Amino acid sequence: MGRSYLRLISLAFVASIMAPLVIYAGSQAIIHSGSPNIGPELAVTVAILIVAGVFLQLLLRRLAPLFDLAATRQVQFLDSIPQGYTKLAIFASAALSLFLELAVIRWQGTIFEVFAFYKNFTLLACFAGLGLGYAMARRNLMPLFLSPLLFCWQFALMTGIRYGLTSESRVSLLMLPFSEQLNMGLPVVEKFYQGLPVFFLLAIVFVLTVLAFIPIGQLCGRLMERRENLSAYGFNLLGSIAGVLLMFVVSAFWTPPVIWFLIGLAVLLLLHERHPRLLLFAGALSVVALIVVAWPAEPVWQKIYSPYQLLEVGHDSNGLMVIRAAGAYYQRVHELQPGAGPGKDPRADSIRKYYELPYRFFGRAPRQVAIVGAGSGNDVTAALLSGAQKVDAVEIDPAILMEGRSGHPDHPYSDARVHPVVDDARSFLRTTNQRYD
Repeated sequence: MGRSYLRLISLAFVASIMAPLVIYAGSQAIIHSGSPNIGPELAVTVAILIVAGVFLQLLLRRLAPLFDLAATRQVQFLDSIPQGYTKLAIFASAALSLFLELAVIRWQGTIFEVFAFYKNFTLLACFAGLGLGYAMARRNLMPLFLSPLLFCWQFALMTGIRYGLTSESRVSLLMLPFSEQLNMGLPVVEKFYQGLPVFFLLAIVFVLTVLAFIPIGQLCGRLMERRENLSAYGFNLLGSIAGVLLMFVVSAFWTPPVIWFLIGLAVLLLLHERHPRLLLFAGALSVVALIVVAWPAEPVWQKIYSPYQLLEVGHDSNGLMVIRAAGAYYQRVHELQPGAGPGKDPRADSIRKYYELPYRFFGRAPRQVAIVGAGSGNDVTAALLSGAQKVDAVEIDPAILMEGRSGHPDHPYSDARVHPVVDDARSFLRTTNQRYD
């Protein structure tokens, strides 16, 4: 396992360095630019990745002679855990695997739209890594000290591409094979070459994720080998449930990814072999990974990690709020109240007529209105302007409601006639006993 594992990591690093160039070339082909213009952002991003990649290649070469020794010491450390503590260790390792899995799934979906669409893709990568790790649990080599390195590189790669390239240089990543995108106003892959940058990035991230989770799966499997099957599976199940519940709790408190990975990497280090140099190596890479995740790449956009998704809140040229999700445009507020004020959008009247269209068909002022997917408040404002006596505004994301309360110029959620509801629309409609016009 040892040499082949290191070779795969080395190949993944080399392919990763090519990713920005592939994405840029694909973007140039899509926008039909006459002559490719390598801007400073692309040059800096590629240069940083090349320097980091060369450094990591040299590091892997230095580690190669020590790999067997370090991986063997990790196995010996797990085998030396007193029998009375193995149940706790199984519980902790299972919680770690599920918690990190959910954290990676959620984090990847906040960086690029493709991972928000392809959540099962990341799930399968985590499952593949953990499954391979369980299958190799009896091997006497466990390179757990390389998991922080792989997480660190994945974070740096995806963050560098997301914030190191301009939006035009990343346009090829919007070319996704989903017909539903047509309804969302997003481009769809029409020719095979248009989808290559997306598939290339997906393949690289898939491999990096699998490689990072293999030692974690080995960790769980090795500990389970020390107990009877029924007892081992029982504590593994309890730990898995605990990992899911922990992710639920940290998400409920709107914590950012640096908190998620701080918890996950801290537990990983607790289960790490106690050799000072190896522990220092894994700890230093964990710190670098946390710095990359927490880096304020776009300070002009306020990032809110709600329990549902990442929201980025900014403002347009008129000072009105704009919201992005996973880096893509999501929604914006409009000042719909009649009358022109200073800085008011000159299109406000036509926009208001657009939002009021359903009520014009209705023909009279509605008594009760339900708005599903109420968002930041434009539809709620339109209902109030159309004479609604009571409005149930259903929105699944509490952060969007919060921003609508504070950032909408018409303040629709402050109106006594409006009843905000944080719920899934289907769940609300199944359980409500209200009738609506």
